[in-house]
Amino acid sequence: MKRHLTATLLIALLAIITAATMQSCSGSEPDPIPEPETLDRTILVYMVADNNLGSYYHIDDDNIAQMEEAARAGHLNGGNLVVYHDGASSAPELRVITPEQTTVAKTYSEDESSLSVSRMQQVIEDVRTLFPATERGLVMWSNGTGWLDDTASRSTASTYSFGLDDNSSSGRATMKITSLAQALDGEDFDFIYFDCCLMASVEVAYQLRTATKAIISSATELPIEGMPYSVNIPAMFEPELDLAQIAANTLDFYLGPSAQYNYCSISVVMTEPLQQLAQATAEIMRTGATPPANYIRVPYFRRTVPSYTWDMADYIRALPVDRRLLDAWNEAFARTVIYAGATPQSYGLDMSRHTGLGCFIPSITTDTQGRKSIKWYNHRDLDWHSDVTSLNPSYNID
Repeated sequence: MKRHLTATLLIALLAIITAATMQSCSGSEPDPIPEPETLDRTILVYMVADNNLGSYYHIDDDNIAQMEEAARAGHLNGGNLVVYHDGASSAPELRVITPEQTTVAKTYSEDESSLSVSRMQQVIEDVRTLFPATERGLVMWSNGTGWLDDTASRSTASTYSFGLDDNSSSGRATMKITSLAQALDGEDFDFIYFDCCLMASVEVAYQLRTATKAIISSATELPIEGMPYSVNIPAMFEPELDLAQIAANTLDFYLGPSAQYNYCSISVVMTEPLQQLAQATAEIMRTGATPPANYIRVPYFRRTVPSYTWDMADYIRALPVDRRLLDAWNEAFARTVIYAGATPQSYGLDMSRHTGLGCFIPSITTDTQGRKSIKWYNHRDLDWHSDVTSLNPSYNID
């Protein structure tokens, strides 16, 4: 009887141990806390601030402070935030902003302008080497006036396309869009955000089509405060990039009470559909269509010194062409411009007809001898001109 009781106790004990073991293996214990997701993403802010934005307004310092605050708050999600800063009182340097501190990774000579092709390519290569990532974003910070060449006369147009560097070894330096395209060719950034004025034109986007998958930019002037970095740096380091939300964040800032001026236009342009848009526009150009005599263009610059950029969709839709051509064009445009927003006004301009992308509209003038001419500025140097605008026989007059 004792032996039978002992065996019974042993069997019961074994059952308890087995049940406990099975319970442990079945996952009744709390799952381990997962590690935070680390993004394989690098954002480079290319800040050319050796101009009035840095020397007078000190907007570069304000924007960098916003970036540092976002990093300290833990919004980088393990990604890399790098700033190339060319300020008004210091040599250009590559700064790395982390949650703990801001450090200088490299200092550059002032003998070469930050707006030279070689300097820009060197900085991008340095960032690629020091902070490699599968996803890359680029913020271009400075002055800007779209596609216009820096050789255009000050009396007829602004004197720079992207950027203004007052501390160049050769004096005031600017950068043509063709030069910017050369510097960025083939980089294939996930996005480029232009934190400057007047860069949302089809000429700029088409010239940069091999540099990036998407462009976020303003078709009109942007107030000196620029992009709201306190909001958009966290947005740029979200696990899933939402480019339309990043653009909307900028618009919301200028619609709100914190902005000094409630003026803004912003759009997101995808570069892959640009070829379809170019083909659809070229088909319309081949018809020889020009705007009706009573057509009123939608301007994108407030001052008497013009930008020679007007709203593209408003212009194309006003042309007297076959409905099927317009339908094809509208489809291509909708694929290209996936977000467009604006405040009700921009420095006195009515923005109710704003569609998100500007373009040059040639003006045919006739002198007293009846000779026709078009002032092209540097438009004929651009890919959009050779692939699209030049196909209009009405414009081939000189």
